Amino acid sequence: TTDTAKQVTFGSAITGADVSLASDGTVTFNTSGFYEITINLNFGRPTASGLITLLSRVLINGSALSPTYVEQFSDTLSTISREIVIQRSFTAGNTLTAQIVRDSGGTALNNGSLIPFTPVITGWAAVPSASILITKQVGAS
Repeated sequence: TTDTAKQVTFGSAITGADVSLASDGTVTFNTSGFYEITINLNFGRPTASGLITLLSRVLINGSALSPTYVEQFSDTLSTISREIVIQRSFTAGNTLTAQIVRDSGGTALNNGSLIPFTPVITGWAAVPSASILITKQVGAS
């Protein structure tokens, strides 16, 4: 559907001492501190032609934290990877989510989204549609 934000998921729920990840993609900071979050989003369009516009953003406690990013495709079988890096202090109880939306401004509506990729070459790992890496700074800098 176009013009409807969808929350990005990152796999199964994980609970850690400092951070928890819910199955719906919500990150909850369990301890206050300075964190670095790297989110990778792999956008693609496997079929159709015409222009599509995909938007992405990150929210903290439901409010936009990052700028809105835009990816546009005019060719079939196109892919683009977007890396979003956030470095900041979080307070225990803060939540972080990522959203994507297909904008109705294009001509090929409802075509294109986050897509995984499985390489044919032996020994290369599959590429997930979305991934997240969270690290916490420990000690004085």
